[in-house]
Amino acid sequence: MGHSHSHAHTHPNATERLVFREFVRQDKEFLYEMLNTEEWKRFIGDRRINSLRDAENFITDKLIPFYRKNGFGFYAMLSKANNKVIGMVGLNKRDGLEFVDLGFAVLPRFTNKGFAYEGALSCIDYAKNALKLHKLAAIANTDNTPSIKLLTKLGFKYVKQLTLPNETILLNYYELEL
Repeated sequence: MGHSHSHAHTHPNATERLVFREFVRQDKEFLYEMLNTEEWKRFIGDRRINSLRDAENFITDKLIPFYRKNGFGFYAMLSKANNKVIGMVGLNKRDGLEFVDLGFAVLPRFTNKGFAYEGALSCIDYAKNALKLHKLAAIANTDNTPSIKLLTKLGFKYVKQLTLPNETILLNYYELEL
């Protein structure tokens, strides 16, 4: 519908409780809240999203161009129950990692309900069946116990510790054969 670029806009399939779609600038309230949570700042990093304008710019400058550049990206995770964005899940291609990596984040009030697991499973299925990837990577801060537990539950295998280019934080690096 009015998309001029070549690849079809696709996203992970809906699950029992969740639907997925690409981020749009109207998601700025969600993103502002998500990137300013204590967990995000501690485990992922301070992205200096200090206003709704910053959040909107993050969507238009970072998230949206990614879909065109790579054919995938981060997707808004909406609860079917209230049609609200409760988290994000998706695929990233970063310098320093050979394989595409899986990422996920859920707003604190929606954690411990299995949403990240459900979203990640759909995203893994999408990577394998729609994108035809053969392997996924994942990274987590060495002290990010919830993410490490989730990656293990999803079948990711610990490979080594590493530091990304131009970063100082030591990360656990995982791989999953698809």
